[in-house]
This record gives sequence, structure tokens and C-alpha cells, in this order.
Amino acid sequence: MLIRPEFRRGGLGQELVSSAIEHFARQKQELWARVYLANPRAMAFWASMGFLRLVRHHGAYVASSESQPNIILARQLQRQSSDA
Repeated sequence: MLIRPEFRRGGLGQELVSSAIEHFARQKQELWARVYLANPRAMAFWASMGFLRLVRHHGAYVASSESQPNIILARQLQRQSSDA
């Protein structure tokens, strides 16, 4: 997810991720986010959204198609009851 600079700091990212978490909680046990290591603000954002578990692939980072080192962070989802 990339948000243009003029739209940052307005809660849009939090709203999008929260909606994704709510939607996928019915279907998935975990969500992943790929984050560039050179972007500490993005890493802090994803951590604040509960993506705290580091998923390791081929060492400490995964190289993207753009050859920028990145990591994959995971968040455990709690399945919502269909009785609600």
C-alpha cells in the first residue's frame, strides 16, 4: 500500500488496513505486509497496526523485484463468529 504524500497523516492508511483486517478475519488466520527496510516510517506504521511478527524468507530479508531489501511482517487475526 502506498499513499501519496499529500494524503498522508489523515488516517487513510489506518482505515484501509483496519477494513482489510475486518474483511479477512472471516477467511484468514494471518495477514502479511511487505515493508522496505529503508522506510522506517512504514515499518512504524505497520507495527502500530499490529504487524509485529517477522516472517523470515531466505535470511533476514526478501529482495523484491526492484531489488530493494524488505521484510514481511505478519499479524495474527482472530476469526469472528458467524453467529453475531
